[in-house]
Amino acid sequence: MKPYKLDITQFNDKVRSESKFTITNVSDQDWVVKNISWPKEYFNVKLPKSIKAGKSEEVLVTLTQYGIENEFNKSFTLEVNDSETTRYTIPVKRNKRVIKPKS
Repeated sequence: MKPYKLDITQFNDKVRSESKFTITNVSDQDWVVKNISWPKEYFNVKLPKSIKAGKSEEVLVTLTQYGIENEFNKSFTLEVNDSETTRYTIPVKRNKRVIKPKS
């Protein structure tokens, strides 16, 4: 997974409400990806239905209105249907650091 953590920090007045990351399936079997848990009040996670062997797919994390309005450190957990039912937990952070222009 790249990046292995998501930072959706807002640095100016323009609202930053989403982030993407890539999952690469380095195995020789296709994966089905499931979202096991996430804090629904803060963000939504849009997953690909599957990831073919040797291929990469993008995942989109979109903040809810509550997530946009608040700072947080949360995470979500994905599961793939490999032989070990591997789970991945991805941290998601949001701060609001409005940088004022120099006068």
